[in-house]
Amino acid sequence: MSKLEELLNELCPNGVVQKKLKNIAFLKRGMPLTKLNAVSGDIPVISGGKEPAFYCNTFNRNGENITVAGSGAGAGYVQYWNIPIFASDCFTVTGLEVIETKFLYYFMSNIQDKIYSTKKGGGVPHVHISDVENFDVPVPPIKIQREIIRILDNFTKLTAELTAELTARKKQYAYYRNLLLNISPMNVCEYKLSQIAKFSYGYTAKAEDKGDARFIRITDITSDGHLQENDRRYILLNDENKKYMLKNGD
Repeated sequence: MSKLEELLNELCPNGVVQKKLKNIAFLKRGMPLTKLNAVSGDIPVISGGKEPAFYCNTFNRNGENITVAGSGAGAGYVQYWNIPIFASDCFTVTGLEVIETKFLYYFMSNIQDKIYSTKKGGGVPHVHISDVENFDVPVPPIKIQREIIRILDNFTKLTAELTAELTARKKQYAYYRNLLLNISPMNVCEYKLSQIAKFSYGYTAKAEDKGDARFIRITDITSDGHLQENDRRYILLNDENKKYMLKNGD
């Protein structure tokens, strides 16, 4: 049994209580700020997008805060901050005594699609405090919340490390690929492609749903060079078309 399961059995034998978001958190609208009226600095200005709109020299939120983008294509996007920020075209959510702000962030990010679904407005969609304040939120004891935060923080860290490792491996692969394939003419003989390879046109035929061999069309090949599995077509083999058969390694 995991530590989390032990805590749940010990502290929540009858299940976890749920409460309205507005009853367990402080929700506050941001303040208008344009780049034209701001002084440049290193404080992120959180607005309607998934990235800071720009950076200024003053803040109106500090410590732990959840931001929910207010308008535009990214309206409803949930983010967690633990640095000074300027909340502009967004609203912020901070947990009260009964709930950890970061636990609340993990919960809200888990229902991100539900928050997106509250968007209103034709040309420019909006998400308002009134759209989410009545959401039900599970409120386990603080001890359980902190254990959940610890687990999810570790997963987040591992994911970031794996992403960084994958990026590094891709760069390493590209380096050695270029090193191996960009060979200097001084060290190797060069030939025209026509001198070392045979080129043939494909077979023209009407493909059928059934047959002896799969008929490969240009639309069957994906952008990364693999064959599509759906919409397969076939032909019946005969003496004329057998010479067009592909072999392993072609």
